[in-house]
Amino acid sequence: MEDVSFESVGTGALAMPLAFSAAGWLISLILIVILGLMSYVTVTFVVESMACANAIIKNREEESNSKIECTDERSPLLQDGSINESENSDKLYDITRRVEMGQMARLFFNKLGLNLFYICLAIYLYGDLAIYAVAVPKSLRDVICTYEPGNMTNSFLSNSSQNESCRNPDDYDLCWENVKTVNRVNAYRICLTIFTILLGPFVFFNVQKTKYLQILTTGLRWFSAILPPICVAYGTDNVEFLVGITGSYAGAGIQYVIPAALVIYARRRTCYKFGTVLTNKYKSPFGSRYWVYLVFAWAVLCIVFVTVNHIITRS
Repeated sequence: MEDVSFESVGTGALAMPLAFSAAGWLISLILIVILGLMSYVTVTFVVESMACANAIIKNREEESNSKIECTDERSPLLQDGSINESENSDKLYDITRRVEMGQMARLFFNKLGLNLFYICLAIYLYGDLAIYAVAVPKSLRDVICTYEPGNMTNSFLSNSSQNESCRNPDDYDLCWENVKTVNRVNAYRICLTIFTILLGPFVFFNVQKTKYLQILTTGLRWFSAILPPICVAYGTDNVEFLVGITGSYAGAGIQYVIPAALVIYARRRTCYKFGTVLTNKYKSPFGSRYWVYLVFAWAVLCIVFVTVNHIITRS
């Protein structure tokens, strides 16, 4: 189940060959099929939720326009549970505008659910940024460091055999043989600093305001988005640990829990607002509530398995 945690992160596909090799082709194939099915189910949940969000937003606009037009005529206004009986009422569910996940969360979740959504999203995005902030400098360090540690005798072999094996360099080995003051940790942090300096300014390229206050607030906003992942990257270069935490927990929330929760509340909201008068043509083919429960159960199962895996591999 280790590949479940990796698959929640964008770089997870790179770890699939190792997972296949460790688990065997049959078990891996079965798990990949199940993962693909669950991912497809949650995609249909998101599409249905987006259609529901379009319907809610369009209905609000129609109600607002009706209030403006009927102010002087004292006509009865639309109430909750009713719909505008216009020619376009059957097109409310058409996905004609982009509705982001955050906007859908504000439409369908209460305050607690909205806060949990943003916490999960922040952990996932910060984790992803930290992974890339570690992976690039670490790979660059491994390329530029040319020092190879000497052979060491394998203590598990008999002394008479005198067999030797090369060990992998550790963090405190030299990076270059002729430079005694720079080890691999220092080289990694130098690469990380260069990486930050070169790519950091790109986040400011969309700043178009000339007022100092606008530039300052924009700079602080982008700086707060970059600083935490960079600090994490300076503290550790363990990509596997970062991927495990981000993908195992926040990734499971993004991939499974949030889509399932969105579709539950979207269905309740539209049922209360429109009843059964309108049909959502983007409704998920997995319309039964038991599919939602299955997704929740699968998310819990994945989290349990990867947690056990973390405990076993670190014990």
